[in-house]
Amino acid sequence: MSPRTLQLGPLVLDTPVIAAPIAGFTDAIFRRIVRDLGGCGLVFTEMIGAGTWMLSPRERPERLDGVEEEPHPLGVQLWDRQPEMIYAAARELAAMDVSVIDLNFGCPKKRIMGKHAAGAALLRDPQTVGRLVNAAVRGAGTVPVTAA
Repeated sequence: MSPRTLQLGPLVLDTPVIAAPIAGFTDAIFRRIVRDLGGCGLVFTEMIGAGTWMLSPRERPERLDGVEEEPHPLGVQLWDRQPEMIYAAARELAAMDVSVIDLNFGCPKKRIMGKHAAGAALLRDPQTVGRLVNAAVRGAGTVPVTAA
């Protein structure tokens, strides 16, 4: 591995530059533009609410439309505070052959932190963070799991 690469588990990125998931920005069009400009080793979708998705599995999040056909590497970020929802969503994403599953522990939005006690609010609850990471790793199988 050269110093200009980044390895996440079995995934080796050509460059250590990552386009982070940003709500309202990292949609399919943005990801295509970033890829066309080059120089980015990994791009992410916008974050997905694991519980919202798993409790309504017939209503797949629009943010996941076309990810199976999209160029890889491609990461998907999940948020929730329920390990069983993270586990189930990670299994679904692994079956969709995403490159990386990222857990959101940094979102400062009031709706995410307050109503759902997720995102950055989880930084006050290390036991729950540990359970969420464990659930994601179990659900993801060989897909690397990261946290932001």
